[in-house]
Amino acid sequence: MQYVFTKDTLAEKFQVYNEQFFDGELAVPRFRVGRGARLLGSFGRGVLTVSAYWDVPEDEINKVLLHEMIHVWQVQTLGKADHGRSFKIKAAEINAATGYDIARLTSREGYQPAMKPRKKASRRRTYVIKKKCAKDGLLHILFKLFDD
Repeated sequence: MQYVFTKDTLAEKFQVYNEQFFDGELAVPRFRVGRGARLLGSFGRGVLTVSAYWDVPEDEINKVLLHEMIHVWQVQTLGKADHGRSFKIKAAEINAATGYDIARLTSREGYQPAMKPRKKASRRRTYVIKKKCAKDGLLHILFKLFDD
């Protein structure tokens, strides 16, 4: 059975982990529960996202959240996030305290999707056609809509 979490759940866990591993110094980002199948988590532009697409246990969600919190810490202290030396040192510190294995990548192997993938919405593409009119010498802009 899938562990169900919400933005509020993520925010609560963030506060606990912030105190426990970051001395309560992390600024609280916005939280998002995503539906992406490719990544279990991400952090960018002040938004921490954890995907609910995969049917994973609570411990896996905790690891993903902690992984992304390391990136929050990196951005706030170093100005950039990566999986280099600072990430590895902080991950090792958290792993020693929790018994987790926070790594650069979290494998989705062995987990099943918890939801159906979204169908890509058919988009209308707008093409701008510029045409110089022979009659008045003015440039006319035409819009044409095409369905995919």
